[in-house]
Amino acid sequence: MPRIQGYCDPRFSAVQQAFEQTLAGQRHYGAAVSVICEGQTFVDLSGGWADRAQTIPWARKTRALLFSVSKGLGALGVLYAHSQGWVDYDAPVALYWPEFAQAGKGGVTVQQLLDHQAGLACISEPVTPDLLRDVPRFHAVLAAQVPMHAPGAYYAYHAVSWGWYVDALLSRVVPNYESFSRYLASVFPDYPVQVGIQGPTAANIVAEPVGLESPLRAVSGLWHVPLSLALAQLSPWSEAARAFRLMGKNPQGQLSPDYYGHENPASNVCATATDLVQLFDVLANPPAWLRHAPNTQRCLMAQPKLPSTGTFDRILKTESRFHLGFVKPRANFSFGNPEDCFGAPGLGGGFAMVDVQKRLSYAYVTNELGTYLWDDPRDVLLRMAVGRALSGD
Repeated sequence: MPRIQGYCDPRFSAVQQAFEQTLAGQRHYGAAVSVICEGQTFVDLSGGWADRAQTIPWARKTRALLFSVSKGLGALGVLYAHSQGWVDYDAPVALYWPEFAQAGKGGVTVQQLLDHQAGLACISEPVTPDLLRDVPRFHAVLAAQVPMHAPGAYYAYHAVSWGWYVDALLSRVVPNYESFSRYLASVFPDYPVQVGIQGPTAANIVAEPVGLESPLRAVSGLWHVPLSLALAQLSPWSEAARAFRLMGKNPQGQLSPDYYGHENPASNVCATATDLVQLFDVLANPPAWLRHAPNTQRCLMAQPKLPSTGTFDRILKTESRFHLGFVKPRANFSFGNPEDCFGAPGLGGGFAMVDVQKRLSYAYVTNELGTYLWDDPRDVLLRMAVGRALSGD
């Protein structure tokens, strides 16, 4: 196993020990973890392998495919648009995208879309590579989609479709918008990320995802999700299965050569832990654009607007809680004070979060794909170590 590289403040030695433990004895994966507190980087570590063949060590600049951690960056993109007055969270999406009003969606607000309450987790028309390449036609398909429930009635996790709808909305409100990747680069030029995997995965650019290629392991991973979700995934006609398989027969569809070149802010952003933690730290240490937008700050720190039927998620089959596109702490996923914390977990074990009150930001990325929706044991071990370091234990 390649040696661990990077920096760890002695006060956070527990995090380095935990990181070493997550890598010890593993077959062929790599990972990175970064922690910022009160504007100072205390942890920035990487280690392990960036490819299945174990020929390329994971380096500080190695990017990981984030899966749904990507949604946190999509939410940041909309937050910036709000700070500039380009979009209002309470306004109907149709105000900016008139065609979206079809099929009874005229009252869907921007916040409902971001918070998985629009009922658009599934797309009726097959999402083929040809359709993705024809952006006007694809946006017409998205606009025409009939929602699976009354807007605002339920949470129904938009596993893949979320990014397409966010991208379509941003393209209509952001001046001179070309693509989500270029938009992020213009807003956060110091923290480059990649959206979509352009060409075959090269480990010196994006770490090669490993771990779920075995059907047996993928099926065994169903034990880590709610039983009703596991059963739903076994039926290709269920809402849950359709929501996760919009790009193929399994949740890893975005890894297919037919799809990975197409940008999706919901699932295929690639970033280093170093850049990811800096991006989330925007909420803990606001830059000028956020400091000078008090209304945006008020919206961010407001209470989540819950669905009318409660917090049960029709797709995930368990309790959910979202706010402006970020995941919020809840009974079945605790990562801090619900008033102050914003996060984004991803398939495979990655997680990024920020605690605004403590001015603490954390990011963990890996290419060894686990089978947890959240609270992957490796991530939990690291977060517990961060907590001990902060408390001085």
